Amino acid sequence: MKSICSTFNATYIIMIQRIQSIYLIVVAAVAVAMLFLTLLTTEDNAVVLTGSSLVGEIEGKNIEISGLAGLTMYLLAATGIISLITIFLYKDRKKQVLAVKFLLLLSAGVIYTLAQASNDLQDAVGVDMQMSIGFYLPIVMVLLLVLAIRGIGKDDDLIRASERLR
Repeated sequence: MKSICSTFNATYIIMIQRIQSIYLIVVAAVAVAMLFLTLLTTEDNAVVLTGSSLVGEIEGKNIEISGLAGLTMYLLAATGIISLITIFLYKDRKKQVLAVKFLLLLSAGVIYTLAQASNDLQDAVGVDMQMSIGFYLPIVMVLLLVLAIRGIGKDDDLIRASERLR
């Protein structure tokens, strides 16, 4: 009976110490989802901004601002790909922390480009825009990345403690 309990505890500890992998997978999923979600709409629910394009028709005017939307799309794609690659850097925790910090920088870039695109669009059209749920997802990505850094730190502390016992 004792061996079953110790095996269960060891498995539970291993799952807890790799929680940053779950956070990074969710970051990748959020980044990919943002490419397809509606980020900004007008008052009459006309889609104006998605993660992959900034097009729409407002009051009979065709609007297309591709520079910021293209940059946002590339930042989101890079965030998704790098977060998946970062999962496999678990043997070198310093590189993993560095990659997550770079992902934080990319997420800040996504937030900046979305805010700038929103401001430019409102200035160009003169219509009030409403932010959809997708507009707030980069903040969720930042929170998950901070939690991943904390998880990597706890993993590092656990490894140091086990090496001390040898």
